[in-house]
Amino acid sequence: AGHAIFHNTHSLFFSGACIIFAYVVDTSLKKGEILEDAVYFLAFVKSARFVEDPAPHVIFFGSRGETGKKSKLAMCYNVIDVLKEKFGDSFQIYKEPIILDCRNRSSEGILVAKAVLAEVKEICIVGASEVPSVCQKMRQDVLPSLRQERNKSQAGMFMAKEDLEAIAQESVSKALVGELFDRLLSYLQEGGEVVDLSDEVILEVQWLCSNVMAPAMSDRYFPIHAVRNAKG
Repeated sequence: AGHAIFHNTHSLFFSGACIIFAYVVDTSLKKGEILEDAVYFLAFVKSARFVEDPAPHVIFFGSRGETGKKSKLAMCYNVIDVLKEKFGDSFQIYKEPIILDCRNRSSEGILVAKAVLAEVKEICIVGASEVPSVCQKMRQDVLPSLRQERNKSQAGMFMAKEDLEAIAQESVSKALVGELFDRLLSYLQEGGEVVDLSDEVILEVQWLCSNVMAPAMSDRYFPIHAVRNAKG
C-alpha cells in the first residue's frame, strides 16, 4: 500500500469510528528524525480524516530495542509528549511506548504489546458502539441492583462518581474509564436514569423528585401552598 498508485485508497483506513494505529519507530535513529517522520505521518492522517470521526488511537512501538533500552525508552516518552502537545485531542496516543525485541516472540515487549493492543481494542470497540449495549446492561442489571441495595440500607441514592465508575468497570467493561465513563453517564442522564452532579451521581431520578424535591417544596417551607390548597 506504500506505492503511489495506492495513495488514494489510504483514506479508507484513516476514517471511521474504530481506528488503531500501531506506529513503529526505529530507535536507532536520532530523536529529531523520529519526530519529523511521526509529525509528517500524523499530520497526513489528520488531514485525511473526517472531522466528526472519533480521534484514532496511536500506540508507539520501538524496534531495535535489544540494546540501550532505558535511553531509547526515555527518548520515545519524550517524542510522545511532543506529539501530544502538538496534536492535542486529534489523536488518543497511548501513554507509554513499547520497546520490542522482534527476534524473541516471547520477550517482555511482545507480551506487553499484545496486552496493550487488547486493552486499546476494547476501549475502541466500546467507544465506537456509542455505548448502547453498555447502557443497556447498566439500566437492566447494575442500576436496579444498586438501587435495591441502597433502599434496603436506607443510604439514599447518592453515590460517589468514582465508586460508580469502579462498579461499572467491574460489572460491565474495564474500558469504562475517564472520558468513556463520562459519555456513559451522559447517555444514562439523557435517558432519565441518573443525575450527574460532577463528583457524585444520583442513582434514581424518581428518588430525587419524591425524597428531595417534594419535601423541599412542601407546605411546611412554603405556607402559600397551604393557603392555595385550602382554597381548592
